[in-house]
Amino acid sequence: MGRGIRTPSWLLALLLISATAVTPVLAEEQGFFGKLRLAMNYLKDPGLLIAYIKNEFINPILHKDPYSRWKQVHLISDDDDEPSYMNKVRERLNYYFSRVNNYNLTIDQLAVLDEIGVKDVTLVVMDDEHTYYVKHVYVSGTVVKVDGRATPNMVAITPRAAYELVLMLDEYFEDGNLDSRELKNLGNWGLQKYKNGEISGRKSHVEAILNFLLSGGGES
Repeated sequence: MGRGIRTPSWLLALLLISATAVTPVLAEEQGFFGKLRLAMNYLKDPGLLIAYIKNEFINPILHKDPYSRWKQVHLISDDDDEPSYMNKVRERLNYYFSRVNNYNLTIDQLAVLDEIGVKDVTLVVMDDEHTYYVKHVYVSGTVVKVDGRATPNMVAITPRAAYELVLMLDEYFEDGNLDSRELKNLGNWGLQKYKNGEISGRKSHVEAILNFLLSGGGES
């Protein structure tokens, strides 16, 4: 019999803890920070397990994490080199981020952020050759701030996936809010893009950037 690959017990325990499914909150519970979690069931979908290990452990060691990749392809492309839909992507992402810029968080909202554990994250729209968009969102004291810096807490999304995301956000926020079905759809979409590599970065960072974008789309 072959030996096979044995998973260290500490890693297995970590994965089982991380695999706990969290149902997206209902629209009326959404508030500023929706707490949308990517509910990963690794036991049913080994592809998610592979993506998680790559993003959390392997890519940072091999310097293939989003921040390391950005340092190699950080020059913004010329208009002729970019997809035709990138202007719309920038416009809509700028809109959603502008909605959270200078937002004063309540004590309860700060508590939610403390629970999630990420108060500083950068989104980049990037492929293997170019970076098309960079936006950094962070909490300073009790205020949400947005600028164009690139930081190590980075999430990368492909141009095509970014286009899909803004179309979904525009559709779902047309009535000013999200219902539970729409939150579930966004969560499932995020999982699929994470699994196939169109969204990369640490799971907590992916959840954080999606939550900031969702917060920027809802009614203030």
